[in-house]
Amino acid sequence: MLLERSQELKLLQAAIAEARGGSGSIVIIEGPAGIGKTALLAQARGLAAEAGLQVLSARGNELEREFAFGVARQLFELPVARADHKRKEQLLAGAAGFTRPLLGLDRRRDERGADQPPATARPAPDIGFTLSHGLYWLTANLAEGEPLMLALDDAQFADRSSLQCLVYLAARCQELPVLLALTVRTDESGAADELLEALHRTGEATVIAPAALTQEAVAALVHDRLDKQAGNDFCGACARATGGNPFLLGELLADLAAREMPASAELVDQASPESVRRVVLGRLERLGADAVALAQAVAVLEHASVREAAALARMDQKQAVTAADQLLSAGILTAEPLTFVHPLLRMAVYEQIPPARRADDHRRAALALAASGGSALAVGSHLLRASPSGDQEVVELLMRAAPAAHAGGDLDAAIALLRRALAEPPERPFRGSVLGQLGQMEALAHDPACVQHLGEALVATEQPAERVAVAMALGEVLIWGGGRSLEAYEMLTQVLDAFGPGLDASLRATLETLRVATASVDVRLVAKVDEQRERLRALADAAGPFGRGLKIFDACWSAQTESAEVRWWDRLEQGLDGGRFVAQQTGGSPIVIYAALVLVLSDEVERAEALLADIRADARARGSIISHLVDLAWGAFLRLRRGELATAAEDAREALELARRIDANWVEIWMVACLCEALREQGELAAASELIESVPLEDALGTAATLHALLARARVRAALGDREGAIRDLGLAGDSVIVNNPSFVPLRSTLATVVAPSDPELARELAEMGLERARELGQNRGVGVALRAHARVAGGSDGVDELRESVELLRRSPARLELAYSLVELGGALRRAGRRTAARDPLREGLALAQRCGAVTLAETAHQELIVSGARPRREQLAGPEALTPSERRVAELAAAGMQNREIAQALFVTTKTVGTHLAHIYQKLGLSGQQARERLGERLRADATLVGT
Repeated sequence: MLLERSQELKLLQAAIAEARGGSGSIVIIEGPAGIGKTALLAQARGLAAEAGLQVLSARGNELEREFAFGVARQLFELPVARADHKRKEQLLAGAAGFTRPLLGLDRRRDERGADQPPATARPAPDIGFTLSHGLYWLTANLAEGEPLMLALDDAQFADRSSLQCLVYLAARCQELPVLLALTVRTDESGAADELLEALHRTGEATVIAPAALTQEAVAALVHDRLDKQAGNDFCGACARATGGNPFLLGELLADLAAREMPASAELVDQASPESVRRVVLGRLERLGADAVALAQAVAVLEHASVREAAALARMDQKQAVTAADQLLSAGILTAEPLTFVHPLLRMAVYEQIPPARRADDHRRAALALAASGGSALAVGSHLLRASPSGDQEVVELLMRAAPAAHAGGDLDAAIALLRRALAEPPERPFRGSVLGQLGQMEALAHDPACVQHLGEALVATEQPAERVAVAMALGEVLIWGGGRSLEAYEMLTQVLDAFGPGLDASLRATLETLRVATASVDVRLVAKVDEQRERLRALADAAGPFGRGLKIFDACWSAQTESAEVRWWDRLEQGLDGGRFVAQQTGGSPIVIYAALVLVLSDEVERAEALLADIRADARARGSIISHLVDLAWGAFLRLRRGELATAAEDAREALELARRIDANWVEIWMVACLCEALREQGELAAASELIESVPLEDALGTAATLHALLARARVRAALGDREGAIRDLGLAGDSVIVNNPSFVPLRSTLATVVAPSDPELARELAEMGLERARELGQNRGVGVALRAHARVAGGSDGVDELRESVELLRRSPARLELAYSLVELGGALRRAGRRTAARDPLREGLALAQRCGAVTLAETAHQELIVSGARPRREQLAGPEALTPSERRVAELAAAGMQNREIAQALFVTTKTVGTHLAHIYQKLGLSGQQARERLGERLRADATLVGT
């Protein structure tokens, strides 16, 4: 019976009622071990079932806490497995289909035939997020039409991945008819503490903390279970000995009853809560040696059949059955499978096993489990608790468990398993493989130990394919993680030289792609790129599909370094291979990122949009948050380059938040630069300054992201009057420039305008150098911007002519904001030359463009120039599709393409409610209403021919 828990039960009943009403909530029952949390959760499950809720239950346990999604499997495997085919397809529709491998089901295309990654594709490095996203939608599908309760007991023993999934769900559960209820021990800390704390903070969780029983409640239990005539002294002694803890009190009373002890206050006063915990051991010993041995086996296994426990205890089946019956009758174990009735009982028995024997029991349990076809993760869990003994079978089992852990979304567990395999230790043929796998997993986790382990693996590994994989992993770590490009280039060269000409073309192409990409990001190596291009072109053609990366690189290098007359698009299209390269590499691949960057910087808008669409499809197919981040980040940068400031700012903010969440540092710097530029152009100079000054760029020199961030900071500082600071930043940026392309980074033009007030001669020299290089390359944006800078520092009639040419060139590019600047500059120059009437047309056009771009400062400049010229300009008001926010436009485009709200929510990693809210605003802004609003949405968007950049 539950005593003194009426208030707690009222809170639980209220949460159940909310779920029935369609609004989810979180209830956390917390307190020390034995206080009655499990009993309250069991009562809540019963109440929920009576109220018509589906109830899914799970329990955290210590043996499985290292491995990903163990609790999630407990919750969801059974209801999915029991569903008939039609219901199963409903449950796994959309993003929920990402959970198929987790639940032991084959991957399927969704009901819309959405693209799925090929079987040969590598798992996305963010597989943990993908599975959390999929489990959220599986929960939503389960709860559709019937409210749901997810009950988790002993959450402090749950695996991190499941807790991360619950945090993801908790932030969104108010929009679903789902009650998330869990119990947490407050006297047990662990690696998942911060996730449990996040659950407390998320969604305004209701916290229930059952209090210790009062002496009156203790007396009621004493009278019920031991002695109806027991006096107040005895009951008070029981309360003091157990601290009012219901579990400890139950154990004390059970022990007194078993030993037929009198209700003596003096006897009980000699006890304490800790000594009461030892009562169970005495009760167990009185059952005999067989019962002790079987209980210890179950303590090692945590849950087992009688046969499994007997094998570990080295008992015959008959002995084990007898012992099991004794343990069940004594209230120590529960049946089917054998499990301790309370974690405290299991821990008391487990800790009494001598450490050396306990470690050996775990080793034997692992080997037996492997022999019977048990899961690799369950085997690995036992082996982590076994002592190293040089057993090569153990090494092989751990190596099988590690990729299973990674595929399940638990990178930390994979690393722990491989480190344990290394400690066994492995014999020489296996050592290189263990080191290679470990180093690659550590690289994904950004663990500095990866460099040492990958370096050792490179020496120890003999198989060509494995050695190439290790070299690639080490190279990427050195380049992208440590800025050690020269070291990476030399390492890759040594590996290629060691293989010699006999290396398979596919493996050689893989290594050469990374080596040439390495050379392209280091001033000391960049000359080697042109030296090797002809040879690499031939290799790319000979390597078939494995040469696609080289083709992409070659095309991108041409785009940066050669005249605009050189046609490099065909080579790029061959490399991207109709989206297949992205599908196999993932949108977060360095070479995919490189291609996206160059397309954006080259103003190849249609091709950039097509590549971003492939990356977007990859994000949807895999549920990849990294691909989603790349799509957002490069979309933000593309829109900034086109002059769509509001869209660029919102995308950059979203990408920045996401980059910080997953520790994508270089994307974070890039998006700070992008957002800073957008804010500055929108007239929010103080906000731009605060943002860019918060990032220590001097600690991250040498990357493209930092280069753009330095340029952004220089412009902000110049706008605030800090010309010296701006010049220093431009100098640092100049030291980092690998490719001198004014269309990509107009450093000389920018520097010329900054130094002009103090050193006009130097400004003219810089502007001339920038213009000369821009004309060599012939890219419209680069030449147009360079002409404007040159005209500004040169002045006079020549300056007006250069500004006219700048305007004409920029009209042929998608750089709407740059065109607006040149138009306003031209109008101002004409006005200063006394040609006020001629000045008005470019000023009006420049003002209109600036307003459409959202460039507040430039628009104000144009407005004032027009007034001085004698015109009477009017402020422009945005309406229709231009009034849509970037988030609304993304939703509108997907809705117009025929996607339903749930599908849009899954694709954009938001909730269905958020999509509905956006659509309501969209219809209002576009003047759409009625049943045909959705059908007319696409027509309305397509009819808009006034958007910037179209």
